[in-house]
Amino acid sequence: MEIKHRVQLPELLKHLNLPLTGIECGCAEGFNAKDLLQNGIEKLFMVDAWERLNVSGDGGNEQEWHDKNYNEAMERVSPFKDKVTVLRGLTTEMAREIPDNSVGFVYLDA
Repeated sequence: MEIKHRVQLPELLKHLNLPLTGIECGCAEGFNAKDLLQNGIEKLFMVDAWERLNVSGDGGNEQEWHDKNYNEAMERVSPFKDKVTVLRGLTTEMAREIPDNSVGFVYLDA
């Protein structure tokens, strides 16, 4: 099976008989999370620091920008709140909160 767009990821998971559970690392405003949930993902771990990190690659955006993104993301996924676990922090730290062998995919938005 071939997919051309990330919103087709749930179809691919079904085709491969993988769990419709996943992790999105780097959620920003929540657009991709909403699309995944609307298209059949049953459980999504949303992992993002939503804070200014002061490290290379962070973009240098002020905290207000991150707060706005967080609030928009929460609003976008609010219809799916029973399917979402929000893990606010660094991916390396939040990984401990996700049970081993419990997901069908990890989406890295870096």
